[in-house]
Amino acid sequence: MEKYFQEQKSLKGYVNMVQEILKMMMENASIEEVNDFLYELGQRLAKHNPINANDSLSDFHIQINEKLNLLGFGVAQIEDLNTALQITHRQIEECTDQSFADSWQRAFAVVLCGLYQGYFAQAGAPSALVCKVVSIVAPNEVVLQLKKRG
Repeated sequence: MEKYFQEQKSLKGYVNMVQEILKMMMENASIEEVNDFLYELGQRLAKHNPINANDSLSDFHIQINEKLNLLGFGVAQIEDLNTALQITHRQIEECTDQSFADSWQRAFAVVLCGLYQGYFAQAGAPSALVCKVVSIVAPNEVVLQLKKRG
């Protein structure tokens, strides 16, 4: 799978532009406002790149990865933990500006939460499920969980 991603065209110019936009947003708005914006961005991306309703988590998993591929957003592994669904998202574009790398990862994770929240809603998941960032594992990997509020 890594070979596949290495062969893809680079999005570095777009990623650098988005990173600069994000820096400007963080300089001019509160972190809550920035996160709300990024979360809504993820939900809009899900709306504009919809999936079909699914009968199984494995079908959902396949469709999610097809959409992520189209968006150039990496790849997801979804695991049912009984109390939550855990999403390990890999191959996030890395930030070349080391002083901004942590902020970039956190911001992209918020976009992903909105995206996954939108996709799970399209698949018929109850609105009581909420996506949360669990951890940032590596420069290009985050772990998210979708579970009931509370």
